[in-house]
Amino acid sequence: MKRTELKDGLYFYRFRILGLSDTAIEQKCDEILKGAFNESILYREYADQIDKLFKKTGIETADRIDLETIYVNYFALQYGMREWDELNSEVAMRMFPFRRYYNTGSNVRPGHVKLNNFIAKRNDPVWERIYPPNGSRCGCGVEGIMEDEVKNYKLTDMIEIIGPDEGWFGTPKMILEAEYGIKP
Repeated sequence: MKRTELKDGLYFYRFRILGLSDTAIEQKCDEILKGAFNESILYREYADQIDKLFKKTGIETADRIDLETIYVNYFALQYGMREWDELNSEVAMRMFPFRRYYNTGSNVRPGHVKLNNFIAKRNDPVWERIYPPNGSRCGCGVEGIMEDEVKNYKLTDMIEIIGPDEGWFGTPKMILEAEYGIKP
């Protein structure tokens, strides 16, 4: 999936909601965001860098809540990608043949609540559809489960798995590649 195919979702949120229409400015915003993650820059400093860019180019200052959401979502995708890699390492695959989806926090969306404690084998293709984050500011996660731990959970057959929120798709790696051009 390419960025231009996304009518709604992350691309729309990141750029159109900020009122951007200049591709060069969009790319600079992406560079600042990637740099914030790579250099462990706090949100406030990231927002200040975006504000400086906007002032320099004559764009109205971005809404802080929108900027914070963009920052939080990007960091969640990056951490999700690293978690995915860890759970799919050779050692983890031997130790944890199952995966469990779980919710965190008190403000969990109904579709995400339905996935709480969902368990499937580590190689089940369902993980490519529901691996978190599954929406803006999603706090859900996945953990490896040992075979003898599976008996502690009630296994349910989910005929229809609820997918991610609108505009979100696939694993963190898929989203980072389509949205940000990152090829892990």
